[in-house]
Amino acid sequence: MTTKDQENEKDTLNLIERDLETTDALHLPSTAKLWIYNKYITAKHRWFCNVYSVTEAFGTRADTICRKYLKKWCQIPIHCNHNILYASRKNHGLNLVSFSVMVKQGQCLKMDTERSSGDPRLRQLYKELLQYHPTSNYTFSKWAHQTEQYIRRTELDHMTDNSQTNTDNRGLGASKAKM
Repeated sequence: MTTKDQENEKDTLNLIERDLETTDALHLPSTAKLWIYNKYITAKHRWFCNVYSVTEAFGTRADTICRKYLKKWCQIPIHCNHNILYASRKNHGLNLVSFSVMVKQGQCLKMDTERSSGDPRLRQLYKELLQYHPTSNYTFSKWAHQTEQYIRRTELDHMTDNSQTNTDNRGLGASKAKM
């Protein structure tokens, strides 16, 4: 990771914190602030996670910053478990978006894009990344990319605990009545 990438991550973390501070200063009910976080702040910074090569540590640091404000808005004590924030509505959670999950989704999206690109240089980059990925003990073969995608998607599903990928998109504020 280059120093430019590290600077980009640091700047993005500062922007996330600034957006959260701005939202916190608004004279709105807590549910509206949670909605702004879930629909605006995460969407605004998703592009950074999808386009740039960000580390998983970036997602963890961003989650740490966000949890402080999310717990404040939900009136959850700081030392309590935060899983209710990210759990699905089906599991009686708030179904909020986590930055660490967004980073994983961005990595999967980049791998899919590089694998299926029309540009031979990107396909070569994909092969090289796959060959030297720390979790792969194999060289590039016909089926290696599918195994790598399976590993990454399994990690993503495990991280989300079925809260983001296998649930409906109703999110915060949706009624429980069947439509």
